[in-house]
Amino acid sequence: MILADKIIDLRKKSGLSQEELAEKMNVSRQSVSKWEGAQSIPDLDKILALSKIFGVSTDYLLKDDFEAEEPIQTDDGDGSPLRRVSMEEANRFLRLNEKYAPRTAFGVMLCILSPVLLIILAGISEYRPNFFGGFTITEDFAGGIGCVILFLIIAAAVTIFITTGQKLKDFEYLEKENIDTDYGVSGMTKERRDAYQPKHTTSLILGTVICIIAIVPLFLVLAISGDADFPAVMSMALLLTILSFGVNLLTRTSIINSGFNMLLEEDEYTREIKSDKKKCRDIMVIYWLIVTAIYICYVWYARSHVFDDISFYSDWKQSGLVIWAAAGVLCPVVSRIVKMIRK
Repeated sequence: MILADKIIDLRKKSGLSQEELAEKMNVSRQSVSKWEGAQSIPDLDKILALSKIFGVSTDYLLKDDFEAEEPIQTDDGDGSPLRRVSMEEANRFLRLNEKYAPRTAFGVMLCILSPVLLIILAGISEYRPNFFGGFTITEDFAGGIGCVILFLIIAAAVTIFITTGQKLKDFEYLEKENIDTDYGVSGMTKERRDAYQPKHTTSLILGTVICIIAIVPLFLVLAISGDADFPAVMSMALLLTILSFGVNLLTRTSIINSGFNMLLEEDEYTREIKSDKKKCRDIMVIYWLIVTAIYICYVWYARSHVFDDISFYSDWKQSGLVIWAAAGVLCPVVSRIVKMIRK
């Protein structure tokens, strides 16, 4: 079968008219007609485009002895066609992803910083109520002002997340759906990812080092001051502050690098992983609802029966936040068990 006949056969199997194929190829209908009539041969870039559109290899199109070809996957597993990503759309996504990554990272940073003032004021009210001279910091004042500031910072972070999400809403499918890219998109994305890799590696190293260093002030305070409670509380506030800068770096570079992987469907965005995420998403929602219910029950019980006469700092040390830490550690384990059961 010659190229002309293969184009006719593939076009009909795809349910395309000559006009529709011409539109996808950015050529005239007369050009498609000449290809199918063996009056002309498509250029190399047009051959590559035909390969993408029909989901076959270039060898099948160009070699007459290739009479049968196993089509490359062009559907999402349920018969629906894969969503195609054009060069213009890919460039726009990468540009917006790089633009808004620092904003999202700043929102995450604000979430980490949100309890810092509450911790500082609570420590002052508990151990240094006259820290500001004539003005006495009471426990009620510390808790009230600290919580107000905490919620205001969280509100600002949520606003950033929502506005950023709206800007990138048109590209949510890249994370969840299987895609097919136009000719040149993969090459362009790989080139830009390779150019970004040195900066990505530097940001990962620096962010990780900052996160590790964040614990140093607490150890120094414990080594110098022993069991002194006030310096320990202040060092916790400093720990969160330093940690927020490290997480900011890690979040920003991870978002930018993930943008490349989304278009290339690599790492955590392969088609197999996307399929697993769809099937495990509902189970994970149930999992976190159960964790939330356990935490609420714990707090209710603790406040009612355990912590009535215990100071803020002792209460803080024994709080149920360990439930969230344990849930976070167990989350990948639960996800893996779900995948094993499903398989």
